[in-house]
Parts: sequence; structure tokens; C-alpha cells
Amino acid sequence: MRRPAGSNNENDLPYRSLFENLRYGTAYCQLFPSADAPEDFMFLDVNETLRQKAGRETLSGKWASTAFPSLAAPLMERIDLCRQVVKTGRPQQFEVWLNDHTQCLSVSLFPAGGQDRFMLFLDDITSNKNTEMSLTESRNLLTKISEQVAGMPFQLRRSSQGRVTFPYVGPGVVSLLEIAPEDLKKNPFWILRRLHPEDAKDILTKLKVAYPGDGPFHAEFRVVLAERGLRWVRADSVPDKQPDGSILWHGVMSDITEEKETKIALEESKRFLENIINAVADPIFVKDSPGGPLFLANDAFCALAGITSAELIAQGGVVDFPEGEQKFMAQI
Repeated sequence: MRRPAGSNNENDLPYRSLFENLRYGTAYCQLFPSADAPEDFMFLDVNETLRQKAGRETLSGKWASTAFPSLAAPLMERIDLCRQVVKTGRPQQFEVWLNDHTQCLSVSLFPAGGQDRFMLFLDDITSNKNTEMSLTESRNLLTKISEQVAGMPFQLRRSSQGRVTFPYVGPGVVSLLEIAPEDLKKNPFWILRRLHPEDAKDILTKLKVAYPGDGPFHAEFRVVLAERGLRWVRADSVPDKQPDGSILWHGVMSDITEEKETKIALEESKRFLENIINAVADPIFVKDSPGGPLFLANDAFCALAGITSAELIAQGGVVDFPEGEQKFMAQI
């Protein structure tokens, strides 16, 4: 294998001070292809940061395959990238895990002129990678929990400039609103397109009032879906003001269609019953126990008691009988 000529000439590497003081491990390298031996490259010059990472006082003039034992194998496996850099002039970047997957380095390769030379930069990104993996694990855990929760857990962020985003959207959004989580993250206003036209103005007003983040948000509204038709949705969330001036809302949206339909059916049944008993001329009332409140009374009873049905409801079914309840009931 060919050996390079001396390469520590100051003219080989301009900007010496910048090179030596870069926080990245930095090396000026030369590739040495050979027909009779495996390809390798030599460290022509190395800054202090890289010498410390390698634990050696000097790396200049050393072969990459032997000078940096922990990094040698990953570098040799990617020697083709070094070849591409010097041949095409286009930078390359890759990441490697070292020391039993406890340290992660970002390796960047840049062309450095002719003679098969290139620059190598090493950056320890272990902390960033660990944070990234922790966030991924947390997201995966949240997604698994969300899959067991009825409805759609979400996080909505409103920046100090008024920009709205969904940092997190639970998988329940697919059945709840017939929107893919990724689509809602890309365009948070997709949700407005699902609103029933008669509810849109009220919801927009409530959102405007809630924007300062001074209290929890609650709303019940209708959405119109292509496959499931008209559905009722309840949204509840609480604000969390952030140091950067943004507001992060943590909440849940859930389908309350059956609850709403049951409530509407009960109200219709009650109105039907009221219409029937109000058509009866005799006083009619229903109560659970003597002296207890009334939970149903017709117009004839209210007229005899000197109270309107609205007043009876407002008073919780409690009627004040000036002459006593027993004497009043004796008149019926």
C-alpha cells in the first residue's frame, strides 16, 4: 500500500486556529486506494478534540483502520462513502453507535480539494439520541394508552403569534372525525371542516374566548362525517402556559352521540307526557314521598297552587303551601 508524503505542512490546512478550536472532532484525511490491500485513509492532521476522543496524543500520519480502534470498524464499513466524497465532491453524513451502544457519533464527510483528500467531522450526539429515544418511547406509550381510551386525547399548541398546531393527536381521531392523525397535524383547521354549519359560529366564539388560556375549555358540538353521518362530540381541555408565551392545551374529544340521542329522547318523552296530563282538567301531580318535592305537575295543579310550571321547575319542585300541604291536598 502506498504511503503518503509528509502532510503536516501548514499550507495543507488553512485556517489553523479555526481548525484547532472547533468543538467537533475534526480531521484532514487522504484516501489511499490500493489493488493489493484493503482501502484505507490516513489522518493527515487532527484537532485537539479528536485526539481527546481517541485518547491519543497524536493521530497525524496514522491509518484510520488502526489509529482509532473503537471507530475503525464503522469507518472501514463506510469507506465507500469516503470514495464518493472525493469523487463527486458531495458531502456525506452517517451515525454510528459505539461502546456497546452507549455512545452515538455523527460522522460528516466533506471534500477538501484534490489528491483524494476530505474533511472528517465527529460530533457526539449521544445525549440528543437518548432524548430522542426517550421521547419516542413516551410517544409510543402514550399511543398505546390512547388506544385503550374512548375518544381522542390531544395536545393543541397556540404560539404567542397565534399559530395553532397539534403536537399530539391520539389514534381515536380516525373514528371520531374521520381524519388521519398526520393530516390533522399538518393542517389543524381540517377539524373546522367537519363542524356542522349551525354549530361553527358558536365553537369559533368559544375558541376565541379560550385563547388567552385563563381557564378550561368545554364544548359540545355536531360534526358531519362522510361515512358515519351526523355525530355529537364533546371537547374538554385545560391550558398549560409555557415559558415561551405559547399555550399548550391538554384535552380529550369523545363521541357523545348516544348520550345526546338518549337525552333528546327523554326530553321528547317528557314533553309528550306533559302534553297529555295538561290536557286533563283535573289537577295531577307526582312526588316520591309526602312532604317531598314534586317532579311532575300539570297546568291544572299549578293553577290551583297559584304557581306557574316555570316557577315550579325553578324551585326544584318545592311548593310553599300557605295553609299547609295537607289542607291543600284535601281540596284536590
